[in-house]
Amino acid sequence: MSEKFMHVGKFIVKQENRDEFISVIKDYESTVEQKGLDHSHLIEAENEANMFWYVTIWSSRADWDTVEQLDDHKKLHEKCDPLLAQPANQNFGTIIV
Repeated sequence: MSEKFMHVGKFIVKQENRDEFISVIKDYESTVEQKGLDHSHLIEAENEANMFWYVTIWSSRADWDTVEQLDDHKKLHEKCDPLLAQPANQNFGTIIV
């Protein structure tokens, strides 16, 4: 039995790029098939300007590893990286409950 897996990307976006960043994520979500993706959320911080978390829940770590290697996923980073005020930070975890 595989365990559910979570990926969290933290993004600090240049203020002038907020809307474009959101658009890039929405476009990716609506056009790219991500096998094994259970659900995802783009969350904008209330107390920290220009900070977002992109949280994705996967059927397994192997599913995430596969999607991360896809050209479409690499293109997502190519589009997002210039919009950021600092490099993205990411974390991973196994879902317990």
